[in-house]
Amino acid sequence: MTSAVAVLIDSNVLIDGIVVEGASISILTMFELAGGINSSADPAVRSTRQRRYDLAAAVFDPFPVSQRVLDAYHDIDAAVVTIGRKPRPRRLDLMIAATARAHDLSLVTSNLGDYRGLDGLVEVTGP
Repeated sequence: MTSAVAVLIDSNVLIDGIVVEGASISILTMFELAGGINSSADPAVRSTRQRRYDLAAAVFDPFPVSQRVLDAYHDIDAAVVTIGRKPRPRRLDLMIAATARAHDLSLVTSNLGDYRGLDGLVEVTGP
């Protein structure tokens, strides 16, 4: 990891094959990618997902979940609850947002709806 990291990308940016220069990822993105490999019965789909995972593992040095990330998650969870959303179904996405907040990074996603309610906590943009 270098200090030149400008943004954190979420899992769907990688899944969509979008390249974002200067990006980093959270270890939680690797968990999501790993979890998707065997969730399909189609061997071709599993193979594609395995290649995506292997490429991400070779390219990125993910940010770990740390106490700073957990502290940031507390604020993000509260913000989501405040607007009437349930954090549980999107907990990994919110923890990825917490990683961005903990490291003072913008979050780039191709699914902005996953991150509604985080205004003022994390800058969330599309690719």
